[in-house]
Amino acid sequence: MSYLQNTTEEALSMQKNLLDLLATNEQVNIELALQLIDGGGMVAIFVLPLWINYYEAEKKIQTKIKKNITKILPEHITKTIFASNLYDLYDISATNLVSIFEELCDKNNRLFTWDDIVEWVFPKLIDRMDICDYFIKKENINTKKILQKMIVDDKISLDYSTLTILPKELFLLDGLESITIDNSAIEEMPPEFFEMKSLKSFSYNKTALKKNRTFNHLLKKKIPLLVATNLYKEAKDNYWGNRYKLSSKKIQKCVKIYPHSALFWHWYGEIHRITDDHGLSEIGFLKSLAIEKDNAFATIKLAEVACHFRKCEEALQICDDYLNNIQNYSKEKQDMQSDAWFIKGLAYFWLKDYQKSLVCNDKSIKLSNYAGAWYNKACAYSKLNLKTEMLNHLKKSFDLDYEDYYPLASKDEDKDFDTFYDDEDFKTLLKQYK
Repeated sequence: MSYLQNTTEEALSMQKNLLDLLATNEQVNIELALQLIDGGGMVAIFVLPLWINYYEAEKKIQTKIKKNITKILPEHITKTIFASNLYDLYDISATNLVSIFEELCDKNNRLFTWDDIVEWVFPKLIDRMDICDYFIKKENINTKKILQKMIVDDKISLDYSTLTILPKELFLLDGLESITIDNSAIEEMPPEFFEMKSLKSFSYNKTALKKNRTFNHLLKKKIPLLVATNLYKEAKDNYWGNRYKLSSKKIQKCVKIYPHSALFWHWYGEIHRITDDHGLSEIGFLKSLAIEKDNAFATIKLAEVACHFRKCEEALQICDDYLNNIQNYSKEKQDMQSDAWFIKGLAYFWLKDYQKSLVCNDKSIKLSNYAGAWYNKACAYSKLNLKTEMLNHLKKSFDLDYEDYYPLASKDEDKDFDTFYDDEDFKTLLKQYK
């Protein structure tokens, strides 16, 4: 019997050290471990780490390492786990993997336990829902341990799972904040689901559970924040997809179910601002600020809404208060300050104080080079009858954001460039960019 195959304290310590070397996935460590195992004797606990290293070896060294691994492993094990020439562990079908697992853990010829497979192999296949389902369904395995390994950053995803009901062990895990089961076969939830204290997000789109009225009623009644959060996410997805009408419906349902979130209300305001429903937009931003007074986004957008209502003095006051109290806004960003100066510039423009408008827009540009500030400077120069400056700034706004500002200038519905609309240089610039 070779020394590694003994049960002495020294042999067991050496076995542990070799496992640590194999776990590093580093070429030098792996090659050293292979040499020591080759000389000291093969032990069952080395099989799985060797298997994993076989598939994870870098291309430039894989031939040497793979050759040595297959040399060290007993012949019957080699035939079992390397039956094919597949390069990646991920390429092996679920059926073949299950067959390999079952054979290696067979009670009549057991080389290691299912816990060994969970420890070494399962983490490499954690993105494969077919394998996850197999482990979760298996009776003689630690389901809680499997679920814990599936959790990443307090989130677990069971998308496309073939399970019809989730194991109760999942709902007893501490600190789990997010569960996603989209496109899965899950049809019901155990009562323990509604008792979870840490759960903040739950997504179950395109599932039979989504059509379960009893479940939806209980969810809305017992965990309204989860329902509202899903509606909020759907509202944002539709917002970014320019589906504003649908976005508006989702966010209105969201704040009705859970009216206690500053985040939900500021998006209520933003979604209605983008559709020019400034009355509802104002309500959203005001409610957001009533919950979180230092919400920078809601503050700045409220000032913008005030400008749309031509309440310019109010807009200036909001921006001044904000800029004078930057330190109170813990989530402050430089582009928010830029927006505040931009809105001040817009307010002064509507008040026909074009010089102050130019100064404010310059401050906005210095902070974020915002295309809108360049455009608004062009408008101010137009009103001051300064053609060269107007054309230069208008051109810059087109260069930075053509899609937003070329249509505004070419239609000129606000009559910002009415003095120059028939000017040949102005028409040449528009024609050039068209």
